[in-house]
Amino acid sequence: MSTPLHIGFIPLVDAAALIIAVDKGFTAAEGLDVTLAREVSWSNVRDKLNIGLFDAAHLLAPVAIASSLGLGHVKVPIVAPFNLGLNGNAITVSPALHAAVMAEVEGDATNPMATAQALAHTISNISVLLNTSLIVLGGAIGSSEPLLRATRKLLDRNEFARPRLAISLLREDAQLYGAVRLALDDVEAKLFSA
Repeated sequence: MSTPLHIGFIPLVDAAALIIAVDKGFTAAEGLDVTLAREVSWSNVRDKLNIGLFDAAHLLAPVAIASSLGLGHVKVPIVAPFNLGLNGNAITVSPALHAAVMAEVEGDATNPMATAQALAHTISNISVLLNTSLIVLGGAIGSSEPLLRATRKLLDRNEFARPRLAISLLREDAQLYGAVRLALDDVEAKLFSA
């Protein structure tokens, strides 16, 4: 017999683990009959969780804390058993996806304006889909100031999504530093958890 669970979420990158777990049948394999409910605001998720319409929810950590303390709303204790995201989220692309995007470039792929058009189109789609307000570009291509300027110029013309663009301060070393940081966090947790 499976346990029914109604879970609210906001369509952001850190909800991907939850969405994939349901879509790929991982929750069903654990005996959970999960129904996901896409919401448009954190307050909707909080309110529906607080009044019992949701059994669980994808939330910002401060929302759970504020609800438990009764800050700005009814005091309802919320337990946050695990974290879906750590130190921000990132959308990275595989070499295959990069090749597919580059295939869409009209003109010379080494021309920053042509590449920017393809990148702006991709960023616009991602921003509309995920409702993100900030896109941080990194790596060798993402660290290109001309590409950033051209992409920003094209995004400014978009009516639907105008996320803020920034270049990662880590530039080409972003992946390396991220991997090292995660490894150090893991080691620290194992050394000092006892």
